[in-house]
Amino acid sequence: MKVSKTGLALLAATHLQTALAQGTDSRLAAVSCKPGFVAASESYPFLREDSLTELPDTKLTVESLDFTRLKIFDESNPDENNALFLWANRFHILTRPRIIEQLMLFAEGVVIEGRLLDETARILRNL
Repeated sequence: MKVSKTGLALLAATHLQTALAQGTDSRLAAVSCKPGFVAASESYPFLREDSLTELPDTKLTVESLDFTRLKIFDESNPDENNALFLWANRFHILTRPRIIEQLMLFAEGVVIEGRLLDETARILRNL
């Protein structure tokens, strides 16, 4: 099953943490981030570039959900570090954690399939 590279980092990180904990896919590697809702402090690349190409066809158990809310533009990227993008980041309101939790189609301890993960990503992208 193919997954869009525009999938949210929070969902991919959740999937990767679960897959890595279960040892289901050695190709996937996540960069650690702080648990809970925090804005990214230095950079956006939570995942390797190629880590979102395929999900395993097996069902996975969600062991934990760690959310990271991000600014719109990555200020460490020279292409996105200009006055307009800095202004947009400054005035962008991050979604409240409670709202994200309400929109999630799964919770900790639940067995999920890739299509449920994809649908949750679609819902969250439309915020």
